Amino acid sequence: MLIRPTWPGCANCCRVKARYLPTAVPAIAPAFSISWHRNRPVGMTPERNYIRTLLEDLKTELHDQGLWSDEPPPVEALDSTEPFAVDQLRLEQWLQHVFIGRLEAILDHSAPLPERCEVLPYAEQQLTHLDRPEPLLRIIGKLDIMVSRAV
Repeated sequence: MLIRPTWPGCANCCRVKARYLPTAVPAIAPAFSISWHRNRPVGMTPERNYIRTLLEDLKTELHDQGLWSDEPPPVEALDSTEPFAVDQLRLEQWLQHVFIGRLEAILDHSAPLPERCEVLPYAEQQLTHLDRPEPLLRIIGKLDIMVSRAV
């Protein structure tokens, strides 16, 4: 089953994000019974499960592109107060050691997601050195939309 993506209330960023999304995305909410819906654990929504899947896809793509590092950055680099830790980390380091970890922790603890997620514009600037940036940009674009929508 396919649904057309919609981005209510968004004027500028969606035009950019739409370039990296398919014209139709798989439906993430399969039909389920009312009883199952009432009994599911708090925070275990289909949207959150799809975000978790996208995080796994992001990890896989970082590995495939040779951007995954087995060594963590210095602790001081993780204490940066700049957006995306631009003063201390490359984007792929920030994705691996900050973004993925924080989103996984939020999902694990059923904590509220950020109201906005806008990593794609920065990623478009920073990933120009890659031969194939499109797969990463597509995943990041989907995460931006799903995190912002799942609030």
